[in-house]
Amino acid sequence: MILPLRKYFSAVRIMVGGIIGCTIIVLFFQIQGIIHWRTYRGRTVNQWLDVLKTTSASGTNALKLQQVITGDEPKVFTFEVPISWDRLQGDASNSVYGSVDLCLDNSDLFIGGGDKAADGNCLNHWYTKGFSPGPHRVCARLMFGMEPPRWARGPTMTITLPPPTNTSAPHTL
Repeated sequence: MILPLRKYFSAVRIMVGGIIGCTIIVLFFQIQGIIHWRTYRGRTVNQWLDVLKTTSASGTNALKLQQVITGDEPKVFTFEVPISWDRLQGDASNSVYGSVDLCLDNSDLFIGGGDKAADGNCLNHWYTKGFSPGPHRVCARLMFGMEPPRWARGPTMTITLPPPTNTSAPHTL
């Protein structure tokens, strides 16, 4: 690491000179780190979305949720995301080690896990027990890589949870 640092430092110092050269070289390496941090296995997050998406329609957001009606609503909401489950899981030789999670109310509350849909896309389930009635914003989050994790969020959709129904009989004395 010392040789490349000296190489860049010398080149910058000759062009700019003095202490300003030191500042520029530090900024150069910070920018390189940011670019590297935003890539995973040589691809940016957007390039991974292109590789993983299952729809070929141009302009289609690969992280757009599609609600799947199962009859379990409002206890469980199911969403499909046009990301290939198999490509995301990978295999031992080229696994991405990624996941598609649900993000609730634009917070850090993520509901992980999911299943493989019949068509090969990713399915996610939101079990609503314990969540307050009313509108909630839900979006898909693609996450992969561990050190540090890389992620992207899709567009949000609003799901309104109804107030709980009282199914118990009234008490009489």
